[in-house]
Amino acid sequence: MKIDRSFVHDVTDDPEDASLAEAIIALAHNLGLKVIAEGVETKEQLDFLKSRGCDQYQGYYFAKPMTAKEFQKRMRSGQWSPPAKKKASSVRAAKRRKPATGERTPRRARRRNQVTSTPASPSALKVEKQS
Repeated sequence: MKIDRSFVHDVTDDPEDASLAEAIIALAHNLGLKVIAEGVETKEQLDFLKSRGCDQYQGYYFAKPMTAKEFQKRMRSGQWSPPAKKKASSVRAAKRRKPATGERTPRRARRRNQVTSTPASPSALKVEKQS
């Protein structure tokens, strides 16, 4: 099951996001599923998710998107350490940016009705109709 990056983004600052992340992790584990958190960008987010029992993580904290060739090069060289810390001012500026015309609405406006989860296997999608 995946925790959408819109919940991970403010997981250390927003009690609602923290509660949702904890609930998703608990639900998945009670169903015997693994949990992967998308969009992990800071050590604080990673520490929060680890302490709550999240199983896997992905995001810019670990690596930016790369080509297959770059991926192979990093795998061979063993270079998988997290990137250096970003400057706080650039992170704040990125949060303040308003969407351009035609862009999606701000995350906060969308997420109220959004709970994103992906089953761990196709068999998890099968639901039997009970009579």
